[in-house]
Amino acid sequence: MKKSLLAFAALLAALSVFAQLDVLGRKINTLVDGVQSAGKKRIIWNGTDESAYKVNPGIYICILRMENKISNRKMLLMGN
Repeated sequence: MKKSLLAFAALLAALSVFAQLDVLGRKINTLVDGVQSAGKKRIIWNGTDESAYKVNPGIYICILRMENKISNRKMLLMGN
């Protein structure tokens, strides 16, 4: 099974949510949900949804919300 490494950095400890959505805005998975300490973080996603089913190849949106800031990136999942 292929895996993707997702990385982010936090300047301060903060309540964080790192979620993945499909292009229609439906939540696929929540990879982080809680207080994260300051520093660099790495998350490994194994290409599955919250029910542990493999998701289809395609474009996904990764959203990182930390306190009052939101950042998003597109992600291409190739053959799983």
